[in-house]
Amino acid sequence: ADVRVNQLQQLLQGSVVPMVNEGPIKICETFLAKEERKKYPVEQVSELEEEMKKFINRCGFAVKLANQVIETRQLDEYVQFQKMIAVHYNKMKEKLNPFLFQTD
Repeated sequence: ADVRVNQLQQLLQGSVVPMVNEGPIKICETFLAKEERKKYPVEQVSELEEEMKKFINRCGFAVKLANQVIETRQLDEYVQFQKMIAVHYNKMKEKLNPFLFQTD
């Protein structure tokens, strides 16, 4: 499959770089914070938690894919932007993990 790095980076930027709204972090704060969870049906909270875990994993896969394509094709013009995306992905993952891997 032909990977379009520019499109992949745009998708990643919209997913992991906080811009106008806080996206995934706001979702977790609103629905998955310990004190918020009890306000909603357990099944729905569990489903949201699983979907957020999948979201993080898919973003991680996309970051790695973009890195590999950029390196393989020697697309130097994308390297700096990709580094910024990777940094934001890691920050997002750090912020989301406490909401997704809670222990009672």
